[in-house]
Amino acid sequence: MKRGYIVTNVASLAGPRLCKGKKDRETLQNLLPAQTIRIEDDLDVVSLLPPTGLAVGDKLWFTKDNKSYMIRRDVGDKNDWIDSVWLNLRLFETILNQSQKHRVKSYIKSLHQLVIDIDQSD
Repeated sequence: MKRGYIVTNVASLAGPRLCKGKKDRETLQNLLPAQTIRIEDDLDVVSLLPPTGLAVGDKLWFTKDNKSYMIRRDVGDKNDWIDSVWLNLRLFETILNQSQKHRVKSYIKSLHQLVIDIDQSD
């Protein structure tokens, strides 16, 4: 609790990996609430950098030009190799799309489409 606020949820949008190693990751996990989510796009290279870094929280990952998404539960650093392989397989495509995919406008569009899809499924 800081300045009278109790933080119960944290959402990170298009952020880089902040932790240098497992010790940093554990420290950050202890400071953040259990409800922590990272929102990323598969063509946004910033969220995959630095390649050796680690991230904290569940991941909402938009793929295929905002037409699909997946939610991946945080299981420590066991999934980090998937991100590294993904980046290497799509490096050229990622670099070409970087100027648009890292913009907040792109993420808002993806989130808006997700809300529409959820509403239509109900």
